Amino acid sequence: MQTSDAAKCEDLLMKCEYLRDNGRGNNIVFATGTPVTNTMAELYNMQRYLSPNLLDSQGVSNFSAWAKTFGEVTETMEPKPEGGGLDIKRRFARFQNLPELMSSFHCYSDIMTADDLDLDLPELESHAVAVPATPEQLAEVEALVERGEKVHAGCDPSMDNMLKITGDGRKVALDPKLLYLEDDPDMEPLSGGKVDECVRNILDIRDRTEAERGAQLVFVDSSTPASGRWNIQDDVRRRLIEAGVPESEIACVTDAKGKLKQKEALYEKVRSGDIRILLGSTTTLGTGTNVQTRLAAIHDLDCPWRPSDLEQRLGRIVRQGNTFDHVHDFRYVSTGTFDSYLYSIVERKQRFISQVFTNKSPVRTMDDLDETVLSLAQMKQIAEGDPTVAERMDVENKIGQLKLMMASHLEGLADVQHKIETQYRPLVEALTAQRDMLADDEIPFAEADLVRQQTLGSKDSFLTVGGTHIADKEEAIRALRRAAYDVRPGCEETIGTYRGLSVVCRRQRVLDDDWLPYIGLAVDAAKHVHMSDRVFPSGEKGAFTVLTQMDRIIARDAKGPAEIELKLRDAQLALADAQKAARESFPKQAELDEAEQRLAVLEQERIEAEAQRQREQAQRAEAEAAAIEEGVEDEREAERKHERAAVADDEARERGRVAELRRQGLICEDSAAHAAATATACGIASGCPDDVAEAARCSAAASVREERDGGEKHKAGM
Repeated sequence: MQTSDAAKCEDLLMKCEYLRDNGRGNNIVFATGTPVTNTMAELYNMQRYLSPNLLDSQGVSNFSAWAKTFGEVTETMEPKPEGGGLDIKRRFARFQNLPELMSSFHCYSDIMTADDLDLDLPELESHAVAVPATPEQLAEVEALVERGEKVHAGCDPSMDNMLKITGDGRKVALDPKLLYLEDDPDMEPLSGGKVDECVRNILDIRDRTEAERGAQLVFVDSSTPASGRWNIQDDVRRRLIEAGVPESEIACVTDAKGKLKQKEALYEKVRSGDIRILLGSTTTLGTGTNVQTRLAAIHDLDCPWRPSDLEQRLGRIVRQGNTFDHVHDFRYVSTGTFDSYLYSIVERKQRFISQVFTNKSPVRTMDDLDETVLSLAQMKQIAEGDPTVAERMDVENKIGQLKLMMASHLEGLADVQHKIETQYRPLVEALTAQRDMLADDEIPFAEADLVRQQTLGSKDSFLTVGGTHIADKEEAIRALRRAAYDVRPGCEETIGTYRGLSVVCRRQRVLDDDWLPYIGLAVDAAKHVHMSDRVFPSGEKGAFTVLTQMDRIIARDAKGPAEIELKLRDAQLALADAQKAARESFPKQAELDEAEQRLAVLEQERIEAEAQRQREQAQRAEAEAAAIEEGVEDEREAERKHERAAVADDEARERGRVAELRRQGLICEDSAAHAAATATACGIASGCPDDVAEAARCSAAASVREERDGGEKHKAGM
């Protein structure tokens, strides 16, 4: 996690603090279409700008406390960007307590979707263009899997890692040439891949929107002209020009060389229809690019790294001000490569984040939204052409959606049950008790109310305290207050009578150290007490005293239980409905069970297929080892046969030579026998090495020469 402060972010934070310190915090308004682009941790920074007091009140004002509360941080070893070693990186693996996190987010933000705003937007038609992988691409995918196995076995991360392999997988899906720009820069670009298909669709849309001068955007993140080498964007431009598109109608964002004025001039040409095909990456053609006026289609040649990148791409064309009512989004997938898996993962993450930011967040945990990296198991499934990969991904996504719905359903049941325990049932019990109390005391209270009405304007207090009737109202109130405060805290006592009813005081704790008196009236204090919901009034004269408080109790409860009966009936119906709702089962439980069973079957098939693959691999390895051993033995036997044949040839030649010398009379029988015996003794007949056999032949030849020379000398002597 990056903990260093960027200058522009720090500057913005200080300006926000300045406005808040000057009482203008309500003037700070942020507006964005992608509140989270790379990680949910961005919500912390957003809250620092907009609601730091809320962070303080929650005790998570520093990032470490926030991360511990809402995230699960892991440490990983990663190669340094400049190479030459490894760094320990701390990253979020997943986020937790999302309902509480999003509850805080909603305290300082308003979320409005396109549906809420009812904007005049063009209708989007999405096209998933599946292009079969070429043999070259399939071979490269196999090589990537082998690299993944080496990394999994413990390869040095500075030499290779899964992130690098995933990036190379994106390149393979585009064109394997991207892997060999250094080793073989003259390698021919791929034919028959998704780049060719993209060019065909661009030409088709161009022809169909010729009258409107419709424009198109092509997004490629994995290969851009910024590399200074051969790249896909330039290759698409070349193919379009060769297909007959004027070069003046094609441009790359990099043609503007990063200068604002040149870029705006380029965008104006797209809006006017002078440039009809604009190529770039999500970074260069994303946020701030307003070229929607004549935009008819966009083309996603590769899958972006983050979910927010998909939103940014779509935001270029599904935008107000587009003259086309119907627009197209082409997403190109090389089947048999990493493409489909990457798109599925990124889209699934986008669905998660969309639910988090538009609903009450039924999910409690969620993986972080960082760059998508495939696992070794996923790579193997893709490389082996597992036909169930797509189905498994769909089933997993479906299960995820259903579990979210079930979590929301269970949360709703929990809310209903909580309301039953804290609202509906207590209300029914309270109304029932109140109805019974009013029914029991209806006649005495009606008589007291009649007396009240007949004595309106009387100066008599009608109050008795401590057994003594006190006529003066103010003196009676003071006496009643003294008696009320004599009641022990937490206790309830009868302290007098009023209009024929008992006056009851209850000392209740209101604040930490205060026990305040509350007044009530009763026919039988041991059975029912009609309490006031307000504390003992402090005034002794005026419109509101304890005497008027007790008169209101009498007037209120003299009506009897009829009104309460209606309220009780409504409360009982609400309780019954809530109890029925609390017993409802998840309506899509059968669909969830079926999906989980199907996933279990697919997983079992995958395990069996993997086991079968390992058995076949082991059998192939054994067969190869046996074949190698058999081949070695055959080679050895062939060498022995060759040696025996060579020896036989040498013997035959030697016998022929000796026979020829004998025929010429140059050697006698004894000399020939001696030569043959010498050759055999030296190893000719027994198959000794050639140098030994040659020595034997030389020895035999020497004997022959000596014999011949001796014969010539004998003839000369004669």
